[in-house]
Amino acid sequence: MGRKKRGDLRSRELSLHLRIQTKKDLISRLLEQFADLKEKISEEKANLRSMLEEHRDIRNELKEQEGYQW
Repeated sequence: MGRKKRGDLRSRELSLHLRIQTKKDLISRLLEQFADLKEKISEEKANLRSMLEEHRDIRNELKEQEGYQW
């Protein structure tokens, strides 16, 4: 019976080890995806800022030229 318990423990240890490694791999992949998303968000924010600036400049120009009101 001692051998069976030892075998069961080894089996459980291996099972846990593999599950832990799988979780670590998953977390690593998610962190990479998160970093990519943060970079993409940063790029999109910069793009939005430039669009907002251009929009503001056009509105100011229209206001000067035509007395446009919003």
